Amino acid sequence: MSLIHPSLALPPTLITGIPSSSAHTLSFLFTSSYVGCLYLTQAFFPLHRTRKKQRPPPSIDDGTVEPLEPIIASPSVSGDEEKRPERGSRDHPDTIRSRMKAVGLATAVSLMGVWWVVKDAEGCTGMTAVKPTLRLLGVPTALPTPSTPLILPYLLAPTLFLGPLLATYLDGSFPIRSLSPESIFSRISNIGLIEIRNYFVGPVTEELVFRSTILSVSLLGRFSIRSLVFGTPLWFGLAHAHHALEVYRKAGGGRDAAVQAVGGCGMFSNLRTLRRLSFESSLVDGRVEM
Repeated sequence: MSLIHPSLALPPTLITGIPSSSAHTLSFLFTSSYVGCLYLTQAFFPLHRTRKKQRPPPSIDDGTVEPLEPIIASPSVSGDEEKRPERGSRDHPDTIRSRMKAVGLATAVSLMGVWWVVKDAEGCTGMTAVKPTLRLLGVPTALPTPSTPLILPYLLAPTLFLGPLLATYLDGSFPIRSLSPESIFSRISNIGLIEIRNYFVGPVTEELVFRSTILSVSLLGRFSIRSLVFGTPLWFGLAHAHHALEVYRKAGGGRDAAVQAVGGCGMFSNLRTLRRLSFESSLVDGRVEM
């Protein structure tokens, strides 16, 4: 039984594929464009700097001198000031908006790059290349029908967390225990830019770039199943070297920690995508912080 979904088999018009060197080059370009745009957001999407309005100094002659404010501010005001992210930090609203625009543009360019490669390799028109491109990317081209194989990819990832979930349930810290309709509504109504970035924009764009586009060009490069599953996640690890270093340190260092930090989750997600032809099933792995 083949590990790759039958729909990912290259059609006769694409059987020649592309050179492996071209596949590696495209993977590098997709990775560098996504990561590079995060560092160039200030140049392309400058932050809007707002200046505080300064009140005119009180006049002594007209008797409008106000009493001096106490040195110690109220706890509520000081607490709000502490929670407010600094301008230029990753959690500042302007930074989040600019980065989401940048990664959205980089993702669109990468997807167009795969479409162009398919069109050039197939020698067909732009519209004809759309369907095979979507197929390679793992994007559904038709409405799915309810079936067990369709549901399984969304159940595989949660099984990895059964141990930690059981532990939190036994020690009484399981969050669902304290959930109520009021608290659920309150959480939904308080969703902000950080949640949109971490749970929607980040996961979708990263899966499209680091899973769909890189696997697409690797399939066109006729890479082996071993390279597809264990090799291509290294691009994601390279792009998130700073996060990988943090995981490596938390895991205690050593060879096992290095493997876990670089590609463990990516290998699992790649295999699931190749088996089930579904990039969106990888979104259940967790949140992403850009």
